Amino acid sequence: MNFILASQSPTRKHLMELLGVPFEVIPSGVEERAFNMKDPHKLARALACAKAEAVFHKHTDAVVIGCDTLAWFRGKILGKPKDARDAFTTLKALRDFRDAHELISGVCIIAPAWRKSFVATTNL
Repeated sequence: MNFILASQSPTRKHLMELLGVPFEVIPSGVEERAFNMKDPHKLARALACAKAEAVFHKHTDAVVIGCDTLAWFRGKILGKPKDARDAFTTLKALRDFRDAHELISGVCIIAPAWRKSFVATTNL
């Protein structure tokens, strides 16, 4: 059985490598901005499943893993930073306000005979 990670994330690739299972990286090409959901848990799951489905559609004999992680802070979803300056501004706000924020990760695993998706939340 072939395993495919539907992600370009170096961190996710590293985590898969730690498992010691051979896998291939195939980016999904899913346009994340096309998803307009207010609930961060539903959005993370929907994005993870869309990524896995896009790759599984072309590789129906494999186990495809799609993931998405987003930050939730003061009732808003924090998008991916546009550049280094934007990332610095976001990190500074998280530090200065000292409010709790959440990292919400959606995971979707699709195989020829089954499918599983879930959401995990980390409070910071």
